[in-house]
Amino acid sequence: MQTTVAHSYSRWSGLFAVCLLALLASQSVRASHITVDIHSDVGLFYQELAPFGEWISTPQYGHIWIPNSTPLGWRPYTLGHWSYNERVGWIWISYWQWGWATFHYGRWINHPDYGWAWIPGTDWAPAWVAWRSGNGWIGWAPLPPEAAWEDNKGLTGSMEKIEKHIPFHAWSFVPQDAIFSRELHTREIIMSARNVTVLPLTKPVTRYEAVNHQVINHGADIEQLRMTAGLATKPVRLVDVTYPAALEATKVGKDELALFRPTMDLTSEIEPPKPGAERYPGQTAKQMQNRHRLTLKAMQLYHEAERKAMEQLHARQLSQPPAQPDIEQQQSKEREAVTELHRWEQHVLDRRLQLERSQVESRSK
Repeated sequence: MQTTVAHSYSRWSGLFAVCLLALLASQSVRASHITVDIHSDVGLFYQELAPFGEWISTPQYGHIWIPNSTPLGWRPYTLGHWSYNERVGWIWISYWQWGWATFHYGRWINHPDYGWAWIPGTDWAPAWVAWRSGNGWIGWAPLPPEAAWEDNKGLTGSMEKIEKHIPFHAWSFVPQDAIFSRELHTREIIMSARNVTVLPLTKPVTRYEAVNHQVINHGADIEQLRMTAGLATKPVRLVDVTYPAALEATKVGKDELALFRPTMDLTSEIEPPKPGAERYPGQTAKQMQNRHRLTLKAMQLYHEAERKAMEQLHARQLSQPPAQPDIEQQQSKEREAVTELHRWEQHVLDRRLQLERSQVESRSK
């Protein structure tokens, strides 16, 4: 069965509408285990992501999308978990409603004005990340825009050059036996400031290939993990769904993985929704100032808690012999990294609040 979404996501073909209504009327929203071929344009991204963030026009990257509700200290590929499929390799299962798009298409950047922002792309992959492993650690980070993909060549450029565009705090490291945990963000991923000491203990293991135009994310060696870490992985069957409603876009069922992965065309000249200030229509200047004050206070409390957690970790490390010979030097690097990261997060927050104020003031004139 083939269905096509022409010109924009909102213009359904008659056949697709009939099939979709039949699916919605059934108990399951899955595609009845039928492989579907859905085509759409950038309007799909604009429409489906608009409720969850802002589309901003930039000189360097064109239109980028900034999520609205991510927690303090968030970075891509953290709130979710990893699964493995023999056909596509390592696949990221996001807990965000918008994860079907932003963790399987395009690239992420840490923008100096907006923080983490997503750049749309056309190629679907189980995840677009760089991988590192070694000394009992596994880490991943969102691939930057410099890691372009060509179907007949793979990723362009060496990983050494690509990793130079990945900031240290973009990496997420976990002990190797925790890689399949469903609680990566809350229990397993180490503080991002510690990346400065864990990164040198690991080496790049990123490897992608395309088979019949399907991107395969090999990443960390699954067979080695099965042997050395004793990890057991259940085989999951891939089942395509026909629309990106809620978490059905990437959801693990019993021995199966539901995916929404249309073929994308980004060449159409559809304009994205208007940005930002409309999130707070009619807000007075005083209300905005109070909200900004609470936001800044929350950032300060978060930073204090993170510094305290780092101090407690360092104290435990020093109290557990035998101490590593260079432990004090490592801890000094981590403290410096905490300071640098907090300074960056404060800058991004200040900049975003400043932009919001200017938008609201411009709207009121």
